[in-house]
Amino acid sequence: LVLDSGGKVPLANIPTPLTGKDADTLDGQHGAYYAQAAKLADMAQSKSVQVATAWTLPTSWGDINSLSLSITLNGTCDLHIYATLNRTPDSTGRTAYFRARVDLIDLEVITESGTGPHVISGHWYFGGVGPGAHTIKLQGYGSDSSWQVSTRRLSVIVVPK
Repeated sequence: LVLDSGGKVPLANIPTPLTGKDADTLDGQHGAYYAQAAKLADMAQSKSVQVATAWTLPTSWGDINSLSLSITLNGTCDLHIYATLNRTPDSTGRTAYFRARVDLIDLEVITESGTGPHVISGHWYFGGVGPGAHTIKLQGYGSDSSWQVSTRRLSVIVVPK
């Protein structure tokens, strides 16, 4: 076996039956490999966003400032959505409500009340999300216009079906 100057076997030295490609392979990989790769591409959509500025909650449902993620899925997937908010110190016992939203679908509401600073966290599962573009948001509102959050994070983990 003689290699060319690039360290490769010259095509002329390879027997004819070995140079053909299978009908079900591409670059030496079977079709199942590429189907799995599409699922891995969906998993690569997992992402998060964090904001570290103080923000006052509205007094009716609204998007929480800067906590929005966009994903585009190739196939049906499950979403695991996580949110963490750092509540600013409060001595009055105000109440706040939070929920995740996927496109136009509102998920379960989390209620937070009490005094002092708190870290509020939530986890939502939303299964069977179809292919295409989707937006995940965190929404909330406070019992009055003095309820504030500082550092906040929204994350989504995409799990292909």
